Amino acid sequence: MSVETKERIIKLLQEGKSSRNVAKVVGCSQSAVSKTWTKYTSNGKVVKGKRTGRPRKTSKCQDRKLKAICLNPIENL
Repeated sequence: MSVETKERIIKLLQEGKSSRNVAKVVGCSQSAVSKTWTKYTSNGKVVKGKRTGRPRKTSKCQDRKLKAICLNPIENL
């Protein structure tokens, strides 16, 4: 869920809307609204979720160079 969506959820809840109505308006589940509100009240701000998965081993620049080598193998010898 994007930070903008989370901020919209917080704004609607602060205006007094129910979590069910907020979920319908935003287009997410009631549990997502509840979790967003709980995290907001504990931290005092909307936070981005942590990314999972393996860390990158190559940079984007290295990826472009590897792609160029693979696409033009004769020129790069």
